[in-house]
Amino acid sequence: MGLIKCYGCNKEISAKVKKCVHCGCDIKREEKRKRAEESIQCTECNSIIERRCEQCPNCGNLIGKRIERIIKKTKRILSSKKVKIVGSACVVMMIALMIFLNNSSYSQYTKYLGKSYKELPKAWEQSRIDENEFYLEKEVEIGGVTGKIVAIRNDDDDAFGSELDRIETMRWEPRGGRYVNNDLKYQDVCRALERKYGKYDERTSMDASDLAKYLEEGEERVWLTWLDQQGVEINISCAKKDGKIEEFRVLWYEAERY
Repeated sequence: MGLIKCYGCNKEISAKVKKCVHCGCDIKREEKRKRAEESIQCTECNSIIERRCEQCPNCGNLIGKRIERIIKKTKRILSSKKVKIVGSACVVMMIALMIFLNNSSYSQYTKYLGKSYKELPKAWEQSRIDENEFYLEKEVEIGGVTGKIVAIRNDDDDAFGSELDRIETMRWEPRGGRYVNNDLKYQDVCRALERKYGKYDERTSMDASDLAKYLEEGEERVWLTWLDQQGVEINISCAKKDGKIEEFRVLWYEAERY
């Protein structure tokens, strides 16, 4: 006959008795209470398992202390210097990527081409000088060069076959206006457009011999032109005098309208 110790008086008694012969302790009730204290319910399959189990034998769900150990181990890994350095590098790369995408994507402006000027958001302010031009309040960078972008509406129903009051051109000019005498800024903007649209499709150059009526001696105008997949023509024009940039600007317009 097997012997157990009484839960009440700790004396040895038969494993088959229901009550202790020494102190009257209800053995069956105490066994049930002890099992309840040493058991837990799996949160996944609801089966009763021993508290010391680290994983439910029925469904494989992780239990209590093992989860705590995994959390502590994860915290130690995340707090290590290597992870901090790698994590910081990833954040910097993500920020750089976001800045690059923001600077290299102009579709958020060209999407208004062909639409009514009334569809422009409130952020576009009508110019006091020319009522057909709408300036975006915030400045826009192209190739690290800061400038203003302008939406130009058509007020002539016969001009280039455009519809009245439609946005026919988007124009970007460097800060200070297009009369910026800076070759480096022009080159930076050209490189940014080439990164976005690829190698330009056409290069047109005219000097005073071609446009004697409009150009002074030693003056030259150069146009680089791209055509994107959405049928938008991109044009950067610059005026040179004695080999130096006198002015430049970027234009976007719907190619089929011209």
